Formats: sequence, structure tokens, C-alpha cells
Amino acid sequence: MNRSTRARTLTGTAIALATAMALTACGGDGDAPSDAEPKKQTKSSDAAASVENPVVASYDGGLYVLDGETLKLAKTIELPGFNRVNPAGDEDHVVISTDSGFRLFDAARQEFTGVEYKGAKPGHVVRHGGKTVLFTDGTGEVNAFDPAKLAGGKQPKTRSYTSAEPHHGVAIELADGELLTTLGTEEKRTGALVLDRDGKEIARSEDCPGVHGEALVLGTNGVLHVIDPETGKAERKIDAVGDWTEPLDWQQPRPTLFVRDHTAYVSDPGKRRLHSFDLDSGEKVTSVTLPKGTNELSGTVAGH
Repeated sequence: MNRSTRARTLTGTAIALATAMALTACGGDGDAPSDAEPKKQTKSSDAAASVENPVVASYDGGLYVLDGETLKLAKTIELPGFNRVNPAGDEDHVVISTDSGFRLFDAARQEFTGVEYKGAKPGHVVRHGGKTVLFTDGTGEVNAFDPAKLAGGKQPKTRSYTSAEPHHGVAIELADGELLTTLGTEEKRTGALVLDRDGKEIARSEDCPGVHGEALVLGTNGVLHVIDPETGKAERKIDAVGDWTEPLDWQQPRPTLFVRDHTAYVSDPGKRRLHSFDLDSGEKVTSVTLPKGTNELSGTVAGH
């Protein structure tokens, strides 16, 4: 569809950015079994002790919040349905994708903040340039905010855009305020467009249906491959978990990888285990056995 406004076509750089944003969206042999009875979620007035560098794992029926250093289970949050977890972009929060939409969860204090972006089929969460962008597949709505404004549990100032049609999409806000977002239908993704900081369309391409990318780091042989970002070659291989098979249903549990700084966290849902590894040495740091096998795995990550 042509516009009367002057619009440049998406350059190779913009296409590369679109692919990169999909990559971002799409993170001693000690044993610390969980011997304490997990606590249920309490009201915010019952202030819980803050968790350092929290890791959040979903299970069928809720969330586990763990200390990122010791993997000690700090709290169990009951939450029905299939829930996904992504970093929100600051030191305290993660984004939980639920049946009703995106919900902001203060992982450090182990409680939901009350901030929610409602909509069916919440999809990709992308952090880039100090902004976090949510794409709701069921409505085509894009919401972008500064994660630094999440402190205090208040709704941050949000930039919103609604796609022409709902689709499995992804969006990213660039450093200059431009918003790059996908085009598509319920059947397929057809391209991408760029909006300026005022929401005016300034570029469009419908010749890049493959705006999506994935990198396999945890192999189905249970080996964690440490990749050199410059060469793309494996620098180190770490035996993390046993052999596993990709389930036919993408919502079913499978070993999951989350990387933060120089630590890799790997889940082994069949054994109800969660491990952490030092990526510099390749050594296992610690492990924990949880009450139930986990599915999604993430944690707090400041910046992008």
C-alpha cells in the first residue's frame, strides 16, 4: 500500500536490525536441593526479603523465584495457565506473558506490581537502547516503555501502536526514537515498517517475510555451546544435561537456557533440576532440585 508521504524503503541495515531484534526476542559441583517448604504469594503489605539477581522459572501452575547465586528457592507464586517469562530491562522486574496479557512482576520482591498490558496471545518482548517493547500477537498492539520507570510499581509512560492486522510479530524502538515493527496477517508475516518518533510512517518493505531468527545454543544432546560472537564458532562445550527431544507441542517443558553476564542457567525439567554454569571456566556452579519440573526460564537483566 502506497502512502502520500515521502517514504524511503527499508535499507539492508534496517532489515538487519529487524533480524537482530527477532534474535533478541526470541535468555564446584554444589547441590542445593530445596528442603524448605516454598512460600505462597502474600499481599504486598507483607514485604518479602529482596532477592539478589533473581531467576524466575515457570511450572505448570505458577512461578518459582530463586536467588541467582545460590539457586535457593525464595518463593512460589501460584499462577494458572501457560506463562512465559522475559527480562523487563531493569534489575528488579521480569515480564510474565499470561493468558490475559503481559504482567509486570517484581522478581526482587516476589510480587506482581499491578502494571498490565492486556491482550490475547502476548508475544515477543524486546529490549534495546534503553527501551522495552511488547508485541501482542492477538491484537497487533505494540507497547514501548523505559524500564527505568518501573520503580515504585507505577505504570510507565508508554508509547503504543496498533498494527493493521494482528499477527505473530515483533517490534523494536531504535535509539533515535524510530519504531521498527513487523507487518503481517494471522497466516504469515509479510514485512516491516518504520515509524518516526511522532508515529508517522517513514519506511516500509513487504519483501522481507523472514523477519525472524534463532540461534541454537543448547543442543538436544544436552551440550551447551559457548559461541564466539565474532566468528560464530564454538569456543567451549559444556555438558549441561542429558539427551532430550524437542516436544511436538511447543508449550511442553524442555531444557531451557537463560544467560546473564558470565553465568548460564540450564533447566532439566524431567529431573526437576536447575543448574548454573560459569561460562569462563565451563564449571558447574551449583544445582537445585525443585518441587516440580520447570518450563520457561529467565531473570532480571538491566540494560539491553
